[in-house]
Amino acid sequence: MIYSISHTDLDGYASQLIIKKVAEAAGEKIKMFNVNYGKSITNAIAETLGNISSKDSLYITDLNLDDKQAELLNEKMIEIGFKLHVLDHHETGKNIAAKYDWYHYDKTKCATQITFEYFNSPSVVEYLTYLTNIYDLWQIEELDFFKAQCLNQSLMDRKKIFLKILEDMQRDFNFFIIENVSKLLKSAPDIYSVEKELYELERRYFDSDNRLPNRTLHTVKIRAMYNEIVKKELYTLVEIDGLTAEIYTGLSEIFQEFSAMRNELGEADFVANINSQGYIGFRSIGNINVADIAKKYFNGGGHKNAAGGSIESVVNAGKKIQENEMIFEFIKTIKEKKC
Repeated sequence: MIYSISHTDLDGYASQLIIKKVAEAAGEKIKMFNVNYGKSITNAIAETLGNISSKDSLYITDLNLDDKQAELLNEKMIEIGFKLHVLDHHETGKNIAAKYDWYHYDKTKCATQITFEYFNSPSVVEYLTYLTNIYDLWQIEELDFFKAQCLNQSLMDRKKIFLKILEDMQRDFNFFIIENVSKLLKSAPDIYSVEKELYELERRYFDSDNRLPNRTLHTVKIRAMYNEIVKKELYTLVEIDGLTAEIYTGLSEIFQEFSAMRNELGEADFVANINSQGYIGFRSIGNINVADIAKKYFNGGGHKNAAGGSIESVVNAGKKIQENEMIFEFIKTIKEKKC
């Protein structure tokens, strides 16, 4: 198994795409994380160390470590026996790099360029690497700087498409975009023609068989996310007053469209979504009255098939909570009010 922890920008995803291709070529499974700095790096390291074995490898790209993170990794690498490689270019990691031979540091290149050279990567990602290096090092004097800028923008403009619970799907989409856009930029006569192609690329990703030609791209995206959420069963079944409810978290942006799709199947009596502040949306069809449920248990109300409420303990706390805590508080509220 190869583990990969990388940054959440163009350089982070491009260097991780190279590692993914290396893993696939070797027939190895890969587990990937994308994080920003601070605690998110620590959390990804902790999760990796909880699963990694002596047969595995860990690659950290486009992220510099602090002393505690580096010490822990070095200690666990010796204890467990896995292979460790940090491929980075940030000057803030220079002192750490000087302490450990597994920390590959070069401030003159972006992480993607370092990764490309480290693996002697195939030419299929050479132009992607070239453009990423120009953009990440901000080489504005380079002839292809505006192509590099286009590549970065094609990624950044689409980073908010996905829900947080679909991190793996977002990463796959990001790989698809940067690899294909870099290929277009290599042969395109101008950036305008590439921007026109971006729409087709998105449709191709979300509806590869063109099964929904009469639906907007927005609807096609939601349908693709819907399929992924249902396939992975990213919900909790809860029985409330003899009714079966599917409880979701983090669907706020697409909940109305999602619930319409889900309710049509009738696999549950109604669906509900809880956001990180503790507010809940309820949706049903037919004679299932979710307004009654919202009023009875969650200080809410609304219409028979569309209602809202809140988990009082979460709202009063005034802070965001984690997914598993939301479900716990939801069920706890029902139990307490039934007593």
